[in-house]
Amino acid sequence: MGSLEPVIHRPAGLRVKMHKTRKLVLIMMLIAGSGGLIQMRHQRSCTRLGRRKDHRISMLRNLTTSLLRHKRITTTQVRAKEVQKLAEHIITLAKRGDLAAQRRIFRYISDKEVAKDLFEVIAPMYKEASNRDERKGGYTRIIKIGPRKGDAAPMVFLELV
Repeated sequence: MGSLEPVIHRPAGLRVKMHKTRKLVLIMMLIAGSGGLIQMRHQRSCTRLGRRKDHRISMLRNLTTSLLRHKRITTTQVRAKEVQKLAEHIITLAKRGDLAAQRRIFRYISDKEVAKDLFEVIAPMYKEASNRDERKGGYTRIIKIGPRKGDAAPMVFLELV
């Protein structure tokens, strides 16, 4: 009972030599009570933001709509980085301006006034007359404003350039 050997269930008669590091990881997992293997986030492109999928998508849609409506929002740094990806993709679609792009944008942005403003004001602002001067990306900017009172989450301004 004095040893902290991990309990590993294997078929009778099968002996496996365990590496010292692997044994240490198993002991740490047993102590922490996780009981399973630690999973790495390979091939994961989205940050979870502590929300279920439907809540996360709804929150990001609302933040993106607010950014396009007000041209500047205050949010946490992690949320701003996720919204920045979506907003830049939507502005690029709006610059194309064809029917398919409009339908994709209307599917994502539910506010018709914001979508109309996106096509009539925001997209032409980034689309210059000559192709040489056209902005290829980087339509938004993140400015750090310090920690939030209460939980010290890093807060930022996310604004259109």
